[in-house]
Amino acid sequence: ALVSVIAAVLCIVALRVPGVSTVSTIWILTASTSTLALYHHRRPLAWMDAGIGARIGLATGLALIVLIATSMAAAGVIARFGLHAMADFDAGFAQMIAQVKETAEHTARTTAAPPPAEMLRLYDKPEFQAGLMLASGAFSAILLVLFSTFGGALNGMLRNRRRARA
Repeated sequence: ALVSVIAAVLCIVALRVPGVSTVSTIWILTASTSTLALYHHRRPLAWMDAGIGARIGLATGLALIVLIATSMAAAGVIARFGLHAMADFDAGFAQMIAQVKETAEHTARTTAAPPPAEMLRLYDKPEFQAGLMLASGAFSAILLVLFSTFGGALNGMLRNRRRARA
């Protein structure tokens, strides 16, 4: 939880201070290593292997997703409705949607069987745009959990304690 809270705070700070974005990304990518280090510090004699490391990494990844998503959603609501400071985000998102739509139209023109025009008009619908944002967030969350679990397993394997022979 401590590692995830720090990651969430760094993500919020990174919204206003661009230089913190790199630190935030590095902290998130090394979260399972930090969690295992804290666990090992508190319980130096605890058994550690790749399976235990993977479970700790999985728990860390899930905590990261929940806390970062919650904090970023709260920051977005405050920025949009409290501070009225989402114009740059909206402009960037509109530009990204325009580029994706242009690429889809170009692909439709060059294929033998172009998709119906209704498919291309989906990009203009707010529901479709929200779906793209949610799908992107879900994909990022899945990657984060996989990376965190793999990192935990690797660190658990590296911290593996061999049992002494009697």
